[in-house]
Amino acid sequence: MKKIVTSNKNVHGKTIILPVVGELKVSDEGVVEVSDNEIADNLVNNSANWAFFQGEVGSVVKTTEIEPETEGEDVDEDAAAEALKKEVRDKLKDQLSLSEMKEIAAADKNITAGEIKKYSNNKTVMANFLMGKLGVEKISEMLK
Repeated sequence: MKKIVTSNKNVHGKTIILPVVGELKVSDEGVVEVSDNEIADNLVNNSANWAFFQGEVGSVVKTTEIEPETEGEDVDEDAAAEALKKEVRDKLKDQLSLSEMKEIAAADKNITAGEIKKYSNNKTVMANFLMGKLGVEKISEMLK
């Protein structure tokens, strides 16, 4: 059994449902006791809102220490890749208008007119679509 804590104040004092484990009550301080260690590890390592609980309430430490077979470097690389992706996406939305994004999409032979129409509702949706289709490296290069 592991104790984990959430930084999401909206779930403090409420009941959450976890796969395999079922319903769990979150304390007013955000602490949950999870009986399945694998589920607890997955929550902490795959969500920014969860950390292992260490010590007393109010002295919570975010840690990604889990079973020895898991590589800590993979977690760091994933976090760095996500940070880069977010940075490039934000630059794309800030530097280009929606019509410029549509032009970029139209110039790519792998993107159909139907896809452009489907994702051209707003800048955020179009930026996410372009990031998925063209990739971080290509978008980053275009923005330089």
